Amino acid sequence: VEPGNTASRCYGISCDVGTTTVVGTLVDLTTGKDMATASSINGQARYGHDVISRIHYILEQEDGLTLLQTAVIDTVNLIIEQLLAPHDVDPEDVYEMTVVGNATMTHLILGVHPRSLGFMPYVPVMGHSLDVEARTLGIGINPAANIHVLPTIAGFVGADTVAALLAAGMDEPGDGVQMVADVGTNCEIVIRHNDRLIACSTP
Repeated sequence: VEPGNTASRCYGISCDVGTTTVVGTLVDLTTGKDMATASSINGQARYGHDVISRIHYILEQEDGLTLLQTAVIDTVNLIIEQLLAPHDVDPEDVYEMTVVGNATMTHLILGVHPRSLGFMPYVPVMGHSLDVEARTLGIGINPAANIHVLPTIAGFVGADTVAALLAAGMDEPGDGVQMVADVGTNCEIVIRHNDRLIACSTP
């Protein structure tokens, strides 16, 4: 409940938490238009340049999970500041945030131990989508804002690939063969043949 008519001050943020780079986009939720984009090196990089080294760091250090979660949350909050300040947007007016990333990154931003991703058969703790309040993670927007984390396909095919599939329209009915490739620190490729999708990943 807010005083006055605040309908025109309704914003959201989409955030891609990459192993190397974190990117955020500010969206005007009343128009659906992107307003700004900002990026930064993932603060976790000081603990390892790839997901396996970060998982090992967490396994070896007693406070490793807390350190890596704090590092990525700090990076996200820095990006939020860079997005909001130039447009004079109050963090309290950001009500929705969507987060994607590979399975390890989504585990770490949520503070979920990624131990199972470090050993065969590399099964994520959770594969479904999650909704949490911003205050739970310490993300610098409206404390009651909804943080929506997209689902993970497999241990090394994450929510970022799900986002790519949605952006490419591969969730819509279609015929023939289509392919989506996400080339990052890890590369994911998804092939679609009619209604069947096959995904794989490699460093």
